[in-house]
Amino acid sequence: MLKNYTRLFLILLTLSCAVSCTKKGNTGPAGPVGPAGPSATTGISQINGHVSLYDQYGTRQYTGLNNVKLVVNNGTYSYADVNGYYVFPGLTSKGCNVSASATGYGTTMFNVNLLSDTVYRDVKLSAVPNFQVVTFKAFHNVGSQYDSLVLSFNSDSRPRNCIVFVGSSADVSNQPANYVLAYTKTVPVLATRVNIQVPVTDLNGANFFFGQEVYFAAYSYVVNDASVYEDQITGRNVYNAVGTPVIDSTTAP
Repeated sequence: MLKNYTRLFLILLTLSCAVSCTKKGNTGPAGPVGPAGPSATTGISQINGHVSLYDQYGTRQYTGLNNVKLVVNNGTYSYADVNGYYVFPGLTSKGCNVSASATGYGTTMFNVNLLSDTVYRDVKLSAVPNFQVVTFKAFHNVGSQYDSLVLSFNSDSRPRNCIVFVGSSADVSNQPANYVLAYTKTVPVLATRVNIQVPVTDLNGANFFFGQEVYFAAYSYVVNDASVYEDQITGRNVYNAVGTPVIDSTTAP
């Protein structure tokens, strides 16, 4: 009997030594912990901001600010006050598309992601120009490295802008889905004609090659267009502050 107790004691002693003699490595310092990200909740939020208006020459306007209508994607709308300030209280959507418009001005849009907080967003609108492109002609320059676009206007004592969109069909326009290239040009003081050169490398890069029909849409355009914004689908800019288009076509060099 004594031998059994002795054997049990030796076994327990061996196990105890094995446990106490096991090597334990250094676990190292705890890794860095970043700040907690914003909560993706749909809590009550609001959008505040200010609207500014500009005429076709890029001059800021201080009247008519209360005519600017802002609409969020759920149909809720608000008008700016006489000083240009607006507010959308009590919004619950995480993602909002907001459009701003006023009679005689190019509509603009912006997107915001809402949490339980206030988002401040200022808005700028440019006037739709009241001058027009009088004539427009696109020329294919044989053997040249560019096509030539010639636009004519009535004279003006202040500089203005024009813009030309390039597309593959007669539907070319300022709408992002209808153009692949865009070119702007300043119309100098008292000038009645401007020329825009479209490099063949630009056309080739847009998949226009020798002999292919190229369509152009010429518009009067405002200085420092404040209404321009990016279309989320095509990634191209939306130009709403433009006049009536004049369409012409030629072949790619």
